[in-house]
Amino acid sequence: MKNYPYPDKKQFTDWLLKTVAKYRGLLNLDHWQTEVILEKSDLGEGVLMESDVIDSGYLKAKIYWGDTALGYFKKKQFTNLERSVIHELLHLITNSLKLSAQNRYSTKKEITENDETICDHLSIAIHRMLEKEPKKKKPIKAKTAPKRRLKRRKKN
Repeated sequence: MKNYPYPDKKQFTDWLLKTVAKYRGLLNLDHWQTEVILEKSDLGEGVLMESDVIDSGYLKAKIYWGDTALGYFKKKQFTNLERSVIHELLHLITNSLKLSAQNRYSTKKEITENDETICDHLSIAIHRMLEKEPKKKKPIKAKTAPKRRLKRRKKN
């Protein structure tokens, strides 16, 4: 590692970049340019990360992280951090619907089209995740001994 004044922040940034790339691929967001930025001030109590779509036309976004996220990294609470990454990436998917809903003159057709786009996007992402899971093997039936017929004794 280079001589970096804050080794924890450097390690976290490297980990975060890899994690964002991993989930960007799974969520079908490979075409987005995402930048990970250290927010100098804390983002708020309990807020790990925050995303901002910079240019939806060119698919550019920034993900900000603060002291809370770094604290989770130091405590090795990776599950919470990964969920936060996924959460912020989902904001990229829902951004068009959010913009339509905020637009005062949005038509029902525009909102429906955005909703369908989001559903299509998520269906591709979920399918990718399911394809990466190991296939479940069929249970093997236990072999049993053949049933024997019991002969009845004749009564005398």
